[in-house]
Amino acid sequence: LKTNVFAAGDIEQAFRYLASGKHVGKVLLKVRESPSDEDSVPISYLPRVYCNPDRSYLIAGGLGGFGLELADWLVLRGCRKVVISSSRGLSKPYQLYRIKIWETYGVKVVISTDDIATRAGCEALINTANKLGPVGGIFNLAVQLRDGIFENQSVDRFRECMAPKAIATQYLDEVSRRICPQLEYFVIFSSVSCGRGNAGQSNYGMANSVMERIIERRWADGLPAKAVQWGAVGEVGLVADMQEDKLDMEIGGTLQQRISSCLQELDPLLTTPEPIVASMVVAEKRVRTSGKENIIESVMNIMSIRDIKSISMDTTLSELGMDSLMAVEIKQTLEREYELFLTPQDLRSLTFMKLQELTEAKAAADENVKLKLANEKTPTGVAMLLRNLGDEFNSQHTILRLQSENDSKKYNACVLFTPGIEGVAGNAWHNIAAQLSLPTFITQLTHTIDMTTVEDIGRFLAPELIENVFKGTEHFYLVGYSFGAFVTLELARILEETGMRGQILLIDGAPKFLRKLAIDQMTENYTDDSIQVVLTSGIVNTIFPEENTDVLPLLASCTTFDERIDKLLELSKDQNLYSEAYLRMMPKALFNRIKIALETDIENPKPVQSPILLVRPTEVSVVDIEEDYDLSRYTDGTVSLKFVEGNHITMLDNPKLVQIIADSDPVLESDRCFQKYLQSNSVAE
Repeated sequence: LKTNVFAAGDIEQAFRYLASGKHVGKVLLKVRESPSDEDSVPISYLPRVYCNPDRSYLIAGGLGGFGLELADWLVLRGCRKVVISSSRGLSKPYQLYRIKIWETYGVKVVISTDDIATRAGCEALINTANKLGPVGGIFNLAVQLRDGIFENQSVDRFRECMAPKAIATQYLDEVSRRICPQLEYFVIFSSVSCGRGNAGQSNYGMANSVMERIIERRWADGLPAKAVQWGAVGEVGLVADMQEDKLDMEIGGTLQQRISSCLQELDPLLTTPEPIVASMVVAEKRVRTSGKENIIESVMNIMSIRDIKSISMDTTLSELGMDSLMAVEIKQTLEREYELFLTPQDLRSLTFMKLQELTEAKAAADENVKLKLANEKTPTGVAMLLRNLGDEFNSQHTILRLQSENDSKKYNACVLFTPGIEGVAGNAWHNIAAQLSLPTFITQLTHTIDMTTVEDIGRFLAPELIENVFKGTEHFYLVGYSFGAFVTLELARILEETGMRGQILLIDGAPKFLRKLAIDQMTENYTDDSIQVVLTSGIVNTIFPEENTDVLPLLASCTTFDERIDKLLELSKDQNLYSEAYLRMMPKALFNRIKIALETDIENPKPVQSPILLVRPTEVSVVDIEEDYDLSRYTDGTVSLKFVEGNHITMLDNPKLVQIIADSDPVLESDRCFQKYLQSNSVAE
């Protein structure tokens, strides 16, 4: 006969040629160089597991969801004798239904309730299988979950979890070595909770780990041995039973693997030479900032799109089913959470591809803000908190109005500053106010020097603010710098109790940040004396920046705080910046405020409702802290973050800070949104 010969690796081409119907004679594959060769040429193949119909196969835990699917898989691969072990026996009609189907294929099925957690139970089970035929395979799928954090675990819970897995596998190993000479498969189903860990499953992970050590010992002895670490298995089994809806669950970093996929992977898993193998669907890694989802995920959640791969990236949101309510929610989310402002027309033509481009452009813009560590010349700790000791001339005014572009006595919106730890308006605040179009006020803490809690300070300031500053306004706009963040958050809480709402802007200040900054030069076991020493050094650096090496040793010889203050007054009598009374008052006020920063409870904050905008300098003064200074725990609203060039001190002189303060006014923001709404409607018409 005429032949058409193809190389062994050209199987696909050979079948295509055969299917074309144009050949004459036989189509052959060349598997040997010559007929006399004993070895064939290398051929790629897919391994496949087959069962011997004359042998019996034992499945512990075979009446569970995965167990029934495994038994069905074995039947399809030629198994005709199955022994299924279950502690409860047949308990569901579906189990009997599956068994009846197998029996139509000529399969002999035996259900055993022997206790495999005992040696006698394992021997009885294997003897039952041997009566049907030599045991060809043992599969242990039995499981008993007793999940809980380690504090809630007990010896009994560990024993219950270990029994069907570790103990049963040990006995099955020992018995099968004696009475199963024709065993081909000894397979246990393990879990990623062993290989990679899973919270709350220490006992389950230990049980699987013991089984895997037994498998390794069998493999070293040259016996059949295989452990398969599964991730979360979907549709059947434990995870499916725990599901309350059809949503995919993410467990231990893995998504649910479909049962069809699990069975498909059994061939390569059982035929690979390694004793321990794994199969799982790894969940997509998500990188989030300040606990917020990325932009694309937010839009997907609003539109109830579960998988981005199920849609075309170039299809507009309108074509994907975006209605008017979704459009409003998406527009508000993009503006509020991500500062992306789109017109209604842009939103209707928006695609996920364009949204991804906007996301990448925004990320690139954010990367242009390079954070750097403070250099050696930058003051640290308490010295950084003390920009200066403020302006003594106006320090007796609790509420001081600053000169701004708007000097009107009648207004419906204003901004209130709270300065740093000095508690007094300095030149920086006058310069900032002069560039603002809002009526501008600043709180001064001169009359609060003896107060030791931020609540006391807030209660002292609030009545005058409500009566003289925010009377007649609908919103408040509070700006706090450094230590002023404590006071600003407390004032916001008090104003919200009166029914007002507004905006909070914090300039490099937050309770957790200030505590870390204050304790930078001290230990956790600080004392009043250690605080006073550090504070005095900070004041010297502020008043005598060029002479601190000469002044500090003189102060170190003093034994009390009052002596240090007296020595400080003596040394500063020739300076013209501050009066003696002011210099005597300021150290005591600073001491109490530093103690507030150190001792205020930052673990149980009382959150406000208003949104917070944190403005940070690009020069980092505290490294080990959250990007938002942990402010997300201090508000039920949103926390936004912006950067300006400079450090904790010099950032107040940056013109960009003035622009941020002006742009963040809640009234102006409402006006801008209204103007955009009018413009979009006029364009639509």
